[in-house]
Amino acid sequence: MERILVTLFILLASLSSLAQTTAKFDKFKNRTHFMTAQTPTGKVTFGEENASALMRKMNMGVGFSCEGQVDDCTPASIELLFVASTTDWSFQGHHDVNLLIDGKPLTAGKSDHDGTVNSGSDLTEYVDTNITPEVLIAMAKAKTAVEVQIGQFEFPLTDKNLLALRDIGTHLSVVKAEIAAGKAKMSGQ
Repeated sequence: MERILVTLFILLASLSSLAQTTAKFDKFKNRTHFMTAQTPTGKVTFGEENASALMRKMNMGVGFSCEGQVDDCTPASIELLFVASTTDWSFQGHHDVNLLIDGKPLTAGKSDHDGTVNSGSDLTEYVDTNITPEVLIAMAKAKTAVEVQIGQFEFPLTDKNLLALRDIGTHLSVVKAEIAAGKAKMSGQ
């Protein structure tokens, strides 16, 4: 099974034309910032109800930074950001971000909330939580599904979300080590 996952990461790494992760070096701060493009999540529900009246769309982005000009690293934490287009302050307050990865529950942790009023009842809300590299890897290696719960709202991650997680995961040193180990095993070393 591990060999299949390593192979998956190797295939994803070779699809650089489909890469969703950008890396930018800040020479003044001596930091490399890795970030994905925001990708739309699946349909948001409020408990068992459709939440489309409150929430027009939800996007996910992932990012982290490390010291130096690097291609990969092991950050202390990874920012998992959800951006919602809402009609009311749906996420006001701090909420736990809970995950179901292939049906197994995992708490990502407390989130921070911010938002802006675009006009009238057109709001943009930001729910931001920090996850560990291990949580990102678990999400990226999901075989069937990753579902997210923030407060009473629930939604699945889409294939585009999972591709973004896998793509940014290739910039984690631990994943690079797995890929290298997988290549060595495949070549008989």
